[in-house]
Amino acid sequence: MYHPGKVIQVFKNGKNTVGDSTVQAMLEMWDENVITVLVENTIGSKINRDDVVLVDYRPMANHSVPKMTVTKILKGTIAKETWNKYREYHTKRRGDKLVMPKIKGIENLAKDQSYVG
Repeated sequence: MYHPGKVIQVFKNGKNTVGDSTVQAMLEMWDENVITVLVENTIGSKINRDDVVLVDYRPMANHSVPKMTVTKILKGTIAKETWNKYREYHTKRRGDKLVMPKIKGIENLAKDQSYVG
């Protein structure tokens, strides 16, 4: 299984970072989560801010946790269509869950309370 994400920041050795030779990317995932994951060595020099990428969520060998590695950078139309399709699905799914039931007498409760305490 793979999940699309959009690159917010790339972390590699340079002016503002010191460390090993690996590259990591901070991503906004299609479902609004923000995560930082490893970028495969073969694409580490090619990844940029605002790229749409695929993250490998398959379980690691002999472990039940996902690999969580950027494996592919999507470009052009395929990037835009992939991102839009997943976000559309998430928005629809989230919208269905955010519908609050109407409870008689609760309409004015929020107006009377200016803080949570």
